[in-house]
Amino acid sequence: MIATASKKTTASVKNFLEALIPQFADGKFKHRSRSLIVIAAAAISAGLLLISSFGYVLRMRRLRSQDGDLHELDANSSASVAGPSNGELLSFSLRSILVAIDNFSEVKQLGEGRYGPVYKGNLPEVQVVAIKKQYKKSLQGVEEFMNELKLIAKLQHQNLVRLLGCCVEQEEKIMIYEYMCNGSLDKLLFCPSKQANLDWSKQFWIIEGIAQGLIYRHKYSRLKVIHRDLKASNILLDEAMNPKISDPIGVGFSIASTPEEIPRNQHTVAKHLFAAITSFVALDSSFKSRPIYFTGESYAGKYVPAIGYYILKKNSQLPASKRVNLAGVAIGNGLTDPITQVATHAVNAYFSGLINEKQKTQLEKLQSEAVVLTKNGSWTKASDARNGLLDLLQTMTGLATLYDFRRLIPYETSFVATFLQHPDVKKSLGVNESMVYEECSDVVGTALHEDVMKSVKYMVEYLVKNSKVLLYQGQCDLRDGVVSTEAWVKKMKWEGIGKFMEAERKVWRVNGELAGYVQKWGSLSHAVVLGAGHLVPTDQAVNSQAMIEDWVLERGVFANEQLEKLSLDFHG
Repeated sequence: MIATASKKTTASVKNFLEALIPQFADGKFKHRSRSLIVIAAAAISAGLLLISSFGYVLRMRRLRSQDGDLHELDANSSASVAGPSNGELLSFSLRSILVAIDNFSEVKQLGEGRYGPVYKGNLPEVQVVAIKKQYKKSLQGVEEFMNELKLIAKLQHQNLVRLLGCCVEQEEKIMIYEYMCNGSLDKLLFCPSKQANLDWSKQFWIIEGIAQGLIYRHKYSRLKVIHRDLKASNILLDEAMNPKISDPIGVGFSIASTPEEIPRNQHTVAKHLFAAITSFVALDSSFKSRPIYFTGESYAGKYVPAIGYYILKKNSQLPASKRVNLAGVAIGNGLTDPITQVATHAVNAYFSGLINEKQKTQLEKLQSEAVVLTKNGSWTKASDARNGLLDLLQTMTGLATLYDFRRLIPYETSFVATFLQHPDVKKSLGVNESMVYEECSDVVGTALHEDVMKSVKYMVEYLVKNSKVLLYQGQCDLRDGVVSTEAWVKKMKWEGIGKFMEAERKVWRVNGELAGYVQKWGSLSHAVVLGAGHLVPTDQAVNSQAMIEDWVLERGVFANEQLEKLSLDFHG
């Protein structure tokens, strides 16, 4: 192949090689401490966060037995080392595994990765295999584990490490892979005694094999599974130096393997979302020139400013061709500056006629405690104090939900989960059909508990100076509604805040009917949506769509007043 390759092809591959692996540049190795091959996490890696912004987190669908998917092998069973060729999995007994690796003996251990140790073993009448034991602290259950194994087993390519089988017994979750005798690429690259054997022809062979494996996974495989942890240590080499991509079970499909992997602050959230967004933009070259807007509600009052802020900061470090064309962000009923917003609940409920003076005083005491705890950086206690305050407010008012004081029953949110579980929707999102959505995960809630009372107001201030910002609230929301938003907006450190506060609040109509009110100055717009609570699109679908479209296109009450005035002056 190398002998018949044209000079142009060889040069192109060499350029690709040098860009992907700096150590290969000019045929020389430049030792670096960082990972050698790194590909940005795919869109699926942020799916957890995108869904969490609406109160959802991904988990695996219940496993249903399917005949022919698994073949049981006990200690006396035999199987070909090549394993099943049709995507089926072999199931080995724990007894045979323990015998093969001397009861998890350190002598048999090849190494230890992020998700568990790997051992070398001989299974009965089967050639040498690699046996990987998943840590017991993993959040992934047996059913989820088996479902994912079955999916990975269906990926069959000469440049992918083949998953042969598994063992699930006595709380152990074990994977059986084909054994790769030359180990991982990182050990070859960083071992001085081995580097000399890696001439240009072998470099070419390895990089081409990696590329072939990725092309198959990302384009030609019917599953199209994106590898989100590609690096030199996950490239393994067989006896003929053929590179094969290893697929670490438990890291794909937006599943956090352990609680520690769930993002716990907005910076980490933004990094995950940025990886998803850049992957999405890369799907079509025309996306790069199109303006991109981000919208979200409720706790997305943090996610949306976080990703917007991250993009603007990141863009300043990137060449023009790599930047994300952020045009604006829209935040609906958002928890953005909690220390200010938590202090508005009592007065809001009082002047709405929902509590009396005595109850107002009780709530104000709890509000003050939450504010003090926040100022002291006691984040967990501050979040607990806010929860206690809101629980008491709901008890005092007897309302079905604080998200909309008109409702006799809480919002029905199961429709969202039903929609997201539809096969066509999953296909459009690039999510495997085995996924289901769990509403309001306690695990994610616990991970982000300390983040609740942290403010991202400074991010909004930066965004309004460098892009467009729309803040909108449903009129009937008692948690993160109009009063709480206006309280922090007037405190913004932005040179245009004075003019914004003095700007006219205009009546907003859709199809001739009253829809709400809009106040705008420069890049900041604020809309109050009548007849809506916390979930504005649910309550006012048509008006919500009109609001976003008019804001993006700068028309109607969202028009740029300065340009509109110039236009009127020009036309006389």
